[in-house]
Amino acid sequence: MIINLIKLGLTFLVFLVIFKRVSFPSLIEILQGVKFIYFIPTFLLSLAFTILKIYKWHLLLKSLEDVSFSKSVDSYLIGMTLLKKLSSTC
Repeated sequence: MIINLIKLGLTFLVFLVIFKRVSFPSLIEILQGVKFIYFIPTFLLSLAFTILKIYKWHLLLKSLEDVSFSKSVDSYLIGMTLLKKLSSTC
């Protein structure tokens, strides 16, 4: 609990330092110049690769027992969430 509070405090301090050095009008000006159309293919590719990984996971599970695709999606996402959570605690 205390370690999480220390992490939260350090994160807050880092963001405070960053945002003190960046002026918001210049940040808004930069964001207005960004072409968000480039994010669409990136998002679609990332979604496609995730679906392919889930399908591969589904094939592995199906070789062991009869499972639905939605159960495979659930177990894949739970596994990825636990992996992310456990790797951040090390």
